[in-house]
Amino acid sequence: MGKSVEKKRSVKRPPIDVIAIVVLLIIPSLIVIGSEAGPGRVRVGIMMTDDRVREDAEIAKDAFNDFHGIFDAIIVDELFNESGVRQKNGLYLTNDYHDIDVGDDIRRRYDVDIVLIITFRSINNWLGSGLAHYGHASMETSMAMMTTKEYVDDDAKHMRYIQQVSVHEVLHLLGYEHHEREKDCIMVYGISSTELCSEDEMELDLRASFWKAGAGKEFSRGVFVINLLVTIIIAMYVAALLLVVRRVIKRYLYKGNDMGLNPMIFGAGTLIMGVILVSRFRALFYGKVVFLLLAVVLYALMELGAREMQRGKTISTGKEMEKQ
Repeated sequence: MGKSVEKKRSVKRPPIDVIAIVVLLIIPSLIVIGSEAGPGRVRVGIMMTDDRVREDAEIAKDAFNDFHGIFDAIIVDELFNESGVRQKNGLYLTNDYHDIDVGDDIRRRYDVDIVLIITFRSINNWLGSGLAHYGHASMETSMAMMTTKEYVDDDAKHMRYIQQVSVHEVLHLLGYEHHEREKDCIMVYGISSTELCSEDEMELDLRASFWKAGAGKEFSRGVFVINLLVTIIIAMYVAALLLVVRRVIKRYLYKGNDMGLNPMIFGAGTLIMGVILVSRFRALFYGKVVFLLLAVVLYALMELGAREMQRGKTISTGKEMEKQ
């Protein structure tokens, strides 16, 4: 009877905690892979105001098609009628190019997601901010527009200008804002780079997937809510991972000795730091995942360190008691 009980006790249980850690670490990778696979490219329909900008439209089309495989651009076979666009002191009003009826018609007939209008007029949002000298985007209509009248005396600069502004304005529709810190980025207000900075580039696939999945014009309104939900979900996820890591360290390395750090306190501190560091609108997913998973590794190292220190104190205390 006693032997059979002892035999049962000696049977090793499957390492559930280790399996849980592996599964929890695999899930973010699957999410990233799934977001990158996405439901397809964002299709951009380029609409000219007249044939003067035909060559410029071709430059913009190539810029989209070469931009990280996210866009699929075409030039539509009809012109945008500028007769209804208001002007003031020779400046054409950017808002009037965002004609929702025109946009809906082009999207339906040409099977595109976003419409970009290219004009050779001088433009300005003089009814609103007084800015938008190069281009403008409207989330309400899923349309963007730009002028190619700038830098016409310098062919190389003119081409670079078109490449940046065309993609820049459409990226606004994917939820990107102007960059104030990174100077070498396509989202800088003004003429800078034709590439995204590394921080924004990490989220490009995910943002495109959101758009293709139907977020569309509601994306900018919902981006704060999405950001908040993602923060909460990842925080809960990391809290669970911290607890499992602690259980593994306790069970397999320290044979059930209940020492070490409090994972909930560390997790709360990590969450607060994570939110402060990455809770900007453009940090939807990747920034939080990377930061909080690194925090899990840091926690494991700190937990091991704390336990080793506590074990060392226990051993030294025991030796002192033996001497006495």
